[in-house]
Amino acid sequence: MSLTLQDIGIGTAANDGTGDTPRAAGTKINANNAAIIAYLKALANLDTVGTAQIDNSAVTLAKIANVANNRILGNVSGGSAAPSELTASQVKSMLSIAAADVSGVYSSTQVDTLLASYQPLDSDLTAIAALTTTTFGRSLLTQADAAAARTTLGVTASSPGGSSGQVQYNNSGSFGGVTGITLATGTLSALAITGGTVTSSTPVIDATQTWNSAGVTFTGLKLNVTDTASASASLLMDLQKAGTSQFKVSRTGRITSLDGGFFGNDTGTLTGLFASGGTVFLYASNAGAATLDSSSVLTLTSTTALLKLSTDTILSRPAAANFQFGAADAASPVAQTISFQSVSSGTSNTAGVNTTVKASRGTGTGAGGNIDFQVAPAGSSGTTQNTYASVMTLCAALNGGTGVVFIGNAGAAPSSNPTGGGILYVESGALKYRGSSGTVTTLGAA
Repeated sequence: MSLTLQDIGIGTAANDGTGDTPRAAGTKINANNAAIIAYLKALANLDTVGTAQIDNSAVTLAKIANVANNRILGNVSGGSAAPSELTASQVKSMLSIAAADVSGVYSSTQVDTLLASYQPLDSDLTAIAALTTTTFGRSLLTQADAAAARTTLGVTASSPGGSSGQVQYNNSGSFGGVTGITLATGTLSALAITGGTVTSSTPVIDATQTWNSAGVTFTGLKLNVTDTASASASLLMDLQKAGTSQFKVSRTGRITSLDGGFFGNDTGTLTGLFASGGTVFLYASNAGAATLDSSSVLTLTSTTALLKLSTDTILSRPAAANFQFGAADAASPVAQTISFQSVSSGTSNTAGVNTTVKASRGTGTGAGGNIDFQVAPAGSSGTTQNTYASVMTLCAALNGGTGVVFIGNAGAAPSSNPTGGGILYVESGALKYRGSSGTVTTLGAA
């Protein structure tokens, strides 16, 4: 029994005139209503529903009769028949399973108990299974216990030697603890080495390494501290003798030596820096070259010391209380110029500053010192240095006068004419001037 309904033609587009007319559509609607009513009446009159009235896969398992516990549906009648509930013995009989066929089969409880004693299959077991093993390697997996495995490997069980934290070593075939090396908490977070008492040179740390690549910047000893928080007196290094620090490096890199310390050549001569009593000493080849005291006074301790500002600008000490521009006297001395700070180039219309040269001052009725300008006139032929002679002296006091200028007699009066100027000189006590034309004028009699 089936239900067939008519479709109403609606055309391909609105008002295109291709669909059913209103009358034809109404006729189909009336016919469909009559078919539905007839179908429902026919269903109401049925005492049973035939297979034709049931759609394929329409009946669920919940709609069939209940099945008793531990039963399966089947047919053991010997012919075609409706399904019935089968017992376990009927199923075994139908499958021709004898007792011997299921003697080794475990129940689900027994299977769970058995699997609990084995490692579940995981990625590690899968990786091991993929390895290419040897007969010896596979035999290790079949050992009954750790003792049997040690026997196969030829290993003798032994307990660690020494005390907790000591590094182990081979002590005649047994473990022994190195008494001088202790690891804190079994890690290298802290390493304590006790060298013991020795009567010959036995360095506590004696490490060697060969560097063999010109393109690599090597580091022989390195300590990298992460200073998240620490006291200001924390040290990166502390070398001690009898418990007293001899040499230490602070967390900021400051180096402190107990006796002030020398830093430099250590081949039998002292070269480097040494600090003592607030004074810093500079040594070069066992000689004290300079000192810098707590008052910021820099002293060159050698009488032949030079202070070089560059290769040709040098301050030296040729004699006691003698300040010389240039190095020590030489066969070819370098000309020196004394200059004073000037206005820099690029500054418009700015006057230079005055230069003042001050002589030594006296006190009370004591006159101040003079400023004496000396030169060394030519002497007789030879290699001896010529003698200095005063050319002009700025005198604080002279022959009852104060603030006067003294001009000494010329060693020899000028005999040729100057160019671009004139010559002022004293001859036999008279002040004279020779101009560029050769005229000699006496400015003041003797």
